[in-house]
Amino acid sequence: MRANRLQSDALETIEARVTSAAFSEVCEPLADKVRPKSRVHAQFSLPYALACVADHGTVTLADLTEEAIRREDLLALAGRVRCVRDQELEAQWGERIGEAEVRIRTREGLAVGARALPPGGPGNPMDDSDRKAKIRECLAWGGSDLQPSLLTETVNAMRHTGDATAVGRTLWAHVRSSSRQPRGS
Repeated sequence: MRANRLQSDALETIEARVTSAAFSEVCEPLADKVRPKSRVHAQFSLPYALACVADHGTVTLADLTEEAIRREDLLALAGRVRCVRDQELEAQWGERIGEAEVRIRTREGLAVGARALPPGGPGNPMDDSDRKAKIRECLAWGGSDLQPSLLTETVNAMRHTGDATAVGRTLWAHVRSSSRQPRGS
């Protein structure tokens, strides 16, 4: 949408073409996916996720709050999403969640589309800069002053040592040092 400079109010339909595996996880039951009943339902709703992307270019933790999932403008956009089981994708990916194709049609008749693997998944992992940006966003949303680089380094160390307790030790040390800081400093 960004590449074509499309505004969400100009969209007629959004068609999401996916494998059966993806369809059953994020497209049905349709009524619950278009109007998620809870934050968890929103996390597993392709119509809601695509509505967020159409509205503001991404899906963030802020989009998964009770307030956000009740936004009528987003729900109206989600209602314009049509999920389709795609036989070509099915033949290529089988029982796995693989590539998806999104086709957008505007009210003026412009049609654009793109096919890609889900971002952050095994076939399309985040690079270091994307991962750090995601961590920074999550920490900021949660109100933490923990430095993303500290968390990233700790997780990387855990990968190499196999010691998952390293993450807990790092976070606990941060909590302890933060609680000793005078308020407002």
